[in-house]
Amino acid sequence: MRGALAGAGYAEGTDARVIAESLIRALTDGYRFEEPGDVETLERLGRDTSGNVLLDLMRARQTEPGDALRLGLVILAALADLARTDAGSVLSEIAG
Repeated sequence: MRGALAGAGYAEGTDARVIAESLIRALTDGYRFEEPGDVETLERLGRDTSGNVLLDLMRARQTEPGDALRLGLVILAALADLARTDAGSVLSEIAG
């Protein structure tokens, strides 16, 4: 994610971890978390979400409203690249 953000010209103020956590939080209403560690992850992240990742990123000051769609497309492209790997988590890719 960091590489995709940097490649798209996003400054260091755009935090890949905040983006990943926003993506996970957005799933809380429609996904059954059953893996070991899911409960701890959800408790750590909290459930304060609008259900709209881009809106949540604007609220977290990760993007301006006029740039939200572009950031969303960069995130989708990074997730598509990640889906082509054997990575088990977005968070593990960010930490590495």
